[in-house]
Amino acid sequence: MLDIEDIPFLACAPSNASKPHSGSSSSIRNGKNTSNIHLNFELDQEIITEAEAVAESQRCLHCSGNPAPCSLACPSNINVRAFISAISSRDFYAAAKILLSDSPCAASTGYICPAPCRSGCNLEGKLGGPIRVRALQAFVMDWWSKQQIEETKPKSIYDEKIGLVGSGPASLSCATYLARLGYHNITIYEASDHAGGRLSTALPRFRLPLATINEEVHRVRNLGVEIRTNTRVDLEDLEGFVLQENLASLFVGVGSGRSRLPQSLQGAIPADGWLKLAIEDINKAHDIVKGKRVLVLGAGDTALDCARTALRLECASVGVVARRGVLDFRATKEDLESAQSEGVELYPNTYPQSIDGDKLMCKHFFRGSTGEYEIGEFEFPMAADVVIVAFGFSHDSKIMHKHAGGDVIGTGTVVEAVGAGKQGAINIHASLREIDPSAVELPMFTCLVDEVDISTEICGVKFPTPFGLASAPPTTGGNMIGRAFKQGFGFAVIKTMTEDDPKRITTNVSPRIGSMTGYGLSQSNRNEFLNIELLTEKTPAYWKQKCVELKEAFPEAVVIASLSTVDEKEAWQNLILDLEEAPFDMYEANFSCPHSGDKGTGIALGQDPESVERITRFIKEVATKPVFIKLTPNITDITEVAAAAVRGGCDGISTINTISALLKVDDEGIPWPNVKGKASYGGLSGNSIRPVALRMISSIRSRFPELPILGIGGVEGGNTAAELISVGSNAVQMSSILHNEGYSKVFDMIYGLKWRTYKHGEPILNRAMKHLVPGLEHIERSYQVKAEIDNDKCIGCLRCLQTCADCGYQAIFSTPELKPIITDQCMGCTLCCSCCPTGAISMIQKHGVHTINRGTYTSQLTLE
Repeated sequence: MLDIEDIPFLACAPSNASKPHSGSSSSIRNGKNTSNIHLNFELDQEIITEAEAVAESQRCLHCSGNPAPCSLACPSNINVRAFISAISSRDFYAAAKILLSDSPCAASTGYICPAPCRSGCNLEGKLGGPIRVRALQAFVMDWWSKQQIEETKPKSIYDEKIGLVGSGPASLSCATYLARLGYHNITIYEASDHAGGRLSTALPRFRLPLATINEEVHRVRNLGVEIRTNTRVDLEDLEGFVLQENLASLFVGVGSGRSRLPQSLQGAIPADGWLKLAIEDINKAHDIVKGKRVLVLGAGDTALDCARTALRLECASVGVVARRGVLDFRATKEDLESAQSEGVELYPNTYPQSIDGDKLMCKHFFRGSTGEYEIGEFEFPMAADVVIVAFGFSHDSKIMHKHAGGDVIGTGTVVEAVGAGKQGAINIHASLREIDPSAVELPMFTCLVDEVDISTEICGVKFPTPFGLASAPPTTGGNMIGRAFKQGFGFAVIKTMTEDDPKRITTNVSPRIGSMTGYGLSQSNRNEFLNIELLTEKTPAYWKQKCVELKEAFPEAVVIASLSTVDEKEAWQNLILDLEEAPFDMYEANFSCPHSGDKGTGIALGQDPESVERITRFIKEVATKPVFIKLTPNITDITEVAAAAVRGGCDGISTINTISALLKVDDEGIPWPNVKGKASYGGLSGNSIRPVALRMISSIRSRFPELPILGIGGVEGGNTAAELISVGSNAVQMSSILHNEGYSKVFDMIYGLKWRTYKHGEPILNRAMKHLVPGLEHIERSYQVKAEIDNDKCIGCLRCLQTCADCGYQAIFSTPELKPIITDQCMGCTLCCSCCPTGAISMIQKHGVHTINRGTYTSQLTLE
């Protein structure tokens, strides 16, 4: 019975030696094969747009695990999940920091990595396939390159002299981490006249630009590492070299030697020699293959590079001959598709035997009945004027050195070499410091952005970061809060507690937390939930003890007690007095729960300004710590309730809490949550309530310019946190985003806010307030805009035409090529811009007369 891998062979094996390969250099994409062959080697990978990057990153499931499956599959141990999460919230500096911390060659691997991480992606084979990690990495590193910010030079700690042989990715990686660890006397010895190793000598420029390689080499030099070119090291006498240079340690990161060239294939061109020739003497390489039939032997990236290079040098045809089936090619799916679309033919299940003149003699290579591969009995010829061997690389010398990495130890890809260099730095540091390698923590990438201080002081209390956990599921227990502090959260508001009274014991209903998309359909980019969860089920005694433990473990973190009880002076004051002995930094009185089970509590209390003022006074009479009142958004004018809290003496406001809502009704007419056929209203949270939060926080800030505010509502990253801060929040609380992404999301927020503060050169707090006016009567009518389409971004979906036709001003029509055209009827409503999936539409100022179509009584109804 035929294995599926035999089928491609049967379909494409040539019947005789004179049969030419189908496909030619004329099928190369993007107009290549010009008279100027240098133009054929321009980068053929387009960097995806910001909109595409964000959309792709938001497909990520943010799988758990330490590390996540994608990171586990990465030889460089890049925290793939984390940098993708940062992209999803547009915190690009956080993403760049993660990548550069985990891989000094992140820019190069963004172009050329075979992306083994995709094999670990849980979207493999479903839901649109695995995340395009390499494209996202290339986007981030391209963005970072444009910022032109240097890495901070590490402090010098250790004086030992360390040498590294070879300047390829393994040595660049090792030297970077050693420099970050504090070694300042580091020298890389490179035999050639330029640094970069195989990055610069064996990778075609259409896959990896020279500028990218030079930038990575520059980053290493900028850390104080010396790179000595034209310095050859005798690999047979490494001990003598160590003594000669007075080295405390040596790392060997030399590249590969020669391609394997079996005796039977003499006359073929080694892959490394071919690729190097095409880079260093393109005209000579052109003369070798122009108009010739070329076959490349191999099944990896190197084989495809050789074939695609030959195409660009105007060969007549080119094919890649591989023993295994197409599914076993080591190249990525994208690289295979690119090669095939350019005209590279694939010849799987073909075992090269020998070269006979202008023929390559081959045999079938197939999986037999036992499941093992077998070589066929009969030979057949394949026409070939030029044969290039890309089986892999071997080194002339057998390197026996305890600190080595890269091709010299068999790590065949750049990402593997980077990982080997990283491990080499760990081992060298552990050896010199006489510690266990597992105890070594590698410092992260740092630059001027990291020096931005985002700490804040509120009511005399120092918040290390303005990011905190809201009184919600993420603060159900003390140990959970401790893990959040460890990740970088600056404060936490514990789950709302009440007095230790048998009549007030909380028992939650179940189920009680649901998502907008429903069970089994949750999307990581839809951080919208509804809950009917009540107060904490834990006692005040528990929380007092946990507060002590948290303050001992994290003395700089801020712990805020959230409180609720009945509308009685004695109840509120007794609760406060019971907590005064504990080291809580602040109190937050919950006047806002939309589904509180007791009269005179939660939303019932928060909607009555008189009650808010009265209870606030009761609390302030006995509290010795700052008191924040948590206000409900389920009210007409929140500023009136805020004013009542201020009259009562509050120290600040927390807002907004969840919005009273009904999540959904199923096809049977049963609302969620279905608790034995009964349901009730709950609190809606997440990104859908952020506009309400912005409205209410800014309203309070307008009325009370100096009042401290803890903003809540739809915080999902540094960008959305900055939104709440810009309208008056001194710090922000969150919950919903953590349901999908966990406490580690605070990393993105910290460095996202640092980046935005650095970029603007001033604090974010209240930045938006100067642009807000109280009503439309204050907005100028003479300023008008119109839509403009960027045809390079437009994909021809015509959603803009549809929305303009059915909901707008019928100002868009389509060409036969499905390209939208904006007419003068555009009234600048911005519907088309809001519905465009690719960001191809922008709004520009309209000049001249703005004519409004008011309609006439004689107009005829048309349904076209």
